[in-house]
Amino acid sequence: MFLQINDSYAIEADAHSWAVSRYMRTLKKEKHWKQIAWYSTLENAANGLLQRSIRCLEVDSLADAIKGTEELVKELVTALTPILELQYNVKIKK
Repeated sequence: MFLQINDSYAIEADAHSWAVSRYMRTLKKEKHWKQIAWYSTLENAANGLLQRSIRCLEVDSLADAIKGTEELVKELVTALTPILELQYNVKIKK
């Protein structure tokens, strides 16, 4: 399973784990997804990606940090809603 969250990050799964992947470009200008962190559940992978994204925010104030975090959460929820609705058989309000 491969769930692209945005242009830079995705969450993917194999038979054993979930992984956060980052879109990379090699020295030869080749583009590919590279796994950068591994988790045992989709929830942990989503939380790990969110925490990583929050730490990498470039902000100058608490208000900007809060706004940036809200945008990140919205982006993650939008990307994961279809799989969560299927997995838990619920309809998520937007």
